[in-house]
Amino acid sequence: MATSVNVHGEDKVVVDMTKLVPSLPLETRCPPFPLRQYGGFWLPEGILPALEAIPTRFETRPSDVFRASFPKSGTTWLKALAFATINRDEHPPSDEHHPLRHRGPHDCVKFFEPTVAATGSLDDFAALPSPRLLSTHVLRSDRDIWIRGVGEEEQRRGLRRTEEGTGRTELAGERIVLGG
Repeated sequence: MATSVNVHGEDKVVVDMTKLVPSLPLETRCPPFPLRQYGGFWLPEGILPALEAIPTRFETRPSDVFRASFPKSGTTWLKALAFATINRDEHPPSDEHHPLRHRGPHDCVKFFEPTVAATGSLDDFAALPSPRLLSTHVLRSDRDIWIRGVGEEEQRRGLRRTEEGTGRTELAGERIVLGG
């Protein structure tokens, strides 16, 4: 069920989700989709294959901003705030053509896992200009596999890792705190 592979210069254990998913506990009383328990969390069955693909094929950038939150915890609001903050130079709040005036926050900041699960590709995210705002509901232990190499150099550039359990990411120099 799990194999060891070299992911961006590091040996990582990657789980074969096609074999693992049928063995996970199933919950069908939450329409419209079945949930599977993985890593102590109930996740939509359809996104589980993306959890295998992302760490092996996704290349992070030092300027990436991950907006991570639990479902139903203010995600839409946080996406709108983060998008408006990060893009304030290009789209001032008074701009009548501001993307958030014409599209919803979920269109401006796509969720990682469902997008990858639906398309089977990371091309949508690779094409985004820096800084990329990326959204996820994935639990921290799996997310840390994606975010490799965020160390002293990136911290000097402005990205600070979240403190365990705080749900906050602070961007140095800008005094911006994104949290959930």
